[in-house]
Amino acid sequence: MLEQDKLDKLNKLVIDDNEFIDLIYDVLEPFVKIRQDKIIPKAAYTKLNERKKILILLIARKAMKILNLIETETLQPKEIAIAAGVNHSSVKVYLTKYAKDRIVIKKKEGYLISESKFSHVKEMIFNEKN
Repeated sequence: MLEQDKLDKLNKLVIDDNEFIDLIYDVLEPFVKIRQDKIIPKAAYTKLNERKKILILLIARKAMKILNLIETETLQPKEIAIAAGVNHSSVKVYLTKYAKDRIVIKKKEGYLISESKFSHVKEMIFNEKN
């Protein structure tokens, strides 16, 4: 039988929905606002490189899905290009790389951010040079 203090240590690793929502908020707050089913960029968003704009957009879609503002969070590359303000061919290149690295998940309906890589994505947005 496991000792309670060992179980307590492992339980510290468990993240609940509120903590996940806090992580999403921390990433999005500097860059976008959400109004109904629209993502409204802030000034800081315009200073991001294309890679980060794509990630912010997909995270914002995750937030919108959690808030029940949209039915599905997935987007096709062309939709991402338009919404993020990024060249369509660049979007396809980045999505291919991100899918290979499992940062995004590719589904038949489109792409969405991977929750399992969310901490890595947060690091990419805030700690990598623009």
